[in-house]
Amino acid sequence: MKKMAVIVISALTWLGCGTQGEEDKGPAPPTLLPPPDDLAVVEKGIDAVPEADAIQLDWLPPEGQEVTGYRLYRRAGQSGSFLLLKSFKAQDTTFVDASGVAPQTRYFYFMTSIDHGGREGPPSDTVDYMLVPKAFNLHCTASLTPVFRWHIDTYPSQYVLKLFDLSDESKVWFTVVQSDFADLDEEVAYNWDSTAVTPTLTAGRTYRWRVDVVGTERNSGSESNWSRFTAGR
Repeated sequence: MKKMAVIVISALTWLGCGTQGEEDKGPAPPTLLPPPDDLAVVEKGIDAVPEADAIQLDWLPPEGQEVTGYRLYRRAGQSGSFLLLKSFKAQDTTFVDASGVAPQTRYFYFMTSIDHGGREGPPSDTVDYMLVPKAFNLHCTASLTPVFRWHIDTYPSQYVLKLFDLSDESKVWFTVVQSDFADLDEEVAYNWDSTAVTPTLTAGRTYRWRVDVVGTERNSGSESNWSRFTAGR
């Protein structure tokens, strides 16, 4: 009987130590989202942005835990150390990193959570992304079936052209364009693949479009600045 009591007490002691050890790890980290699909309408996850040479990050808060904030760490390139980039409040779920981000350099990120006691939890999984040079000098014919043209500095394997109706921000046409590798000027005619919402655009309506370069390496690419035009003018 005494032997059984010793075993029970030892087991409880071990369980108590295990629970204490888990508590000492601190709050669970947020979940950093991976890159979105190239043809996504709503782009959530680590990705390029049109406005600048910058990388957007999105994350989900840890489930079932109350935290007071997060910390984001970044490393540039394959070597070197992760450094604290920015701290966030608990309600934050997105951030655009424009702090010295340069094309052709891969950036690695992880996040941690902070609890009410000020403890910092373990790191999240690491995500990474590399910007490539943007498409530029976007222009198009202002017809109801326009031809879209742009320039590049390097040869990617493919592009994604995204066209929206500016009046309600609805998707009109997303298309994947393979590079012709002929020169640094590219073009594509509207609805060449018969996937547009309408076979022709509406006269007098304003549209916006951009060209995303799909990088040849994993988790890499860029998004051009937006360009606008009014159909039929």
